[in-house]
Amino acid sequence: MGWRDRFDFKGTTGQTIRQPALRRTAAMLAACAVLAACGTTGQTGRDAAANAAAVAPLAKGTVIPVGQAPAGLDISADSKWLYATSNGDDTLSIIDLTSRSIARTVEGHLPETSDDCADNFCRGIGAIGVAVDENGRRAYVTSLRPDALAFVDLQKGRIVRAARTQRFPQNVVLSPDGRRAYVLNVVSNTVSVVDASNGRPLGRYALKGGDAHDRPFARPVGMALSPDGKRLYVTNGVAGSIEIFNTVNRRQSGTIGSPDALDLLVDPHSGNLLVLQKDGMVEYDAQTLKPVNTLHFCGTPTTYHFALSPDGSALAVALAKEGVVASVARDSGKVNGGYASGANPEALRYTPDGATLAVLTNGGVALFDAADRSGAAAYVAAHGELVCPAKVVS
Repeated sequence: MGWRDRFDFKGTTGQTIRQPALRRTAAMLAACAVLAACGTTGQTGRDAAANAAAVAPLAKGTVIPVGQAPAGLDISADSKWLYATSNGDDTLSIIDLTSRSIARTVEGHLPETSDDCADNFCRGIGAIGVAVDENGRRAYVTSLRPDALAFVDLQKGRIVRAARTQRFPQNVVLSPDGRRAYVLNVVSNTVSVVDASNGRPLGRYALKGGDAHDRPFARPVGMALSPDGKRLYVTNGVAGSIEIFNTVNRRQSGTIGSPDALDLLVDPHSGNLLVLQKDGMVEYDAQTLKPVNTLHFCGTPTTYHFALSPDGSALAVALAKEGVVASVARDSGKVNGGYASGANPEALRYTPDGATLAVLTNGGVALFDAADRSGAAAYVAAHGELVCPAKVVS
């Protein structure tokens, strides 16, 4: 079970919510329904179901267990190593992508507790975010030590330093030059700036709305840096916005009203900001902060994370309730890949060489051949296209 579902009071813990049969049929007919080219008779539904059964299945991958409640991942610049955190075990797993096996596990130090909390997330502890430096020598892991950024020597496989942050650090990103680490503290609703060489505090950004101790930890969080490292984008679930900070003068430089923002990415080619929202994916111009392109979801999928392929041509979206990852062509919005990820896919990332798509699920890290497009037809047959034309308002 993904950690976000532990705070979803609309369903029963551990229960997979499936679409009713009629809704599945409607999804299979979504593309032709948009063009008014198909009917919705019982025979049509049976034909669509038969077609779905006839197509190739979703693409399958290799799953590597990494402990309870996998939470975050990063991949080395040479695409040879993957680093995954387990919030439940408070560990960092170092995975050899050549042999597809765990090479080493780094353990944190969880405090003793005697409460009725079901897992570490509701206590605000346990490993979550991870970012690895360019040379692959050091990993920076949030909450591997409580309310701190742990510095992990990857050759020695141990924690060498812990820099104090604020309450419950989750996301962490490194500046392009590797000199600074930015840490999003979800309870304090701040971003800590840390010297990546020695752990010295370099400042802090306070997000609008103030402290969030009375807010659920499960609210969506996202953070990304511009390719030149001069702009930091942060979701603010308290204020319902995306805040942009100038990292040179350390001042806020802009705001995007986006109460439904779930995740953030920056296109390294254009520098534009990509935002995953409940109803689709929006691209904002890096200079004007105005939307320049939008991909609208056909329905209301349950998703919290997405990933951009290294060449910028595809977006992979983790669909938690369906246990599937769908890849869509960025230019057309058409599904061009479907992957059987397993229960509650969340964080996901392409390897820098573009060969592998890595997805965190309840079972661990699922590794897929990113070039395998065989599952696209199966995804569309079962769920319909993920993205639909925007509705025209008359």
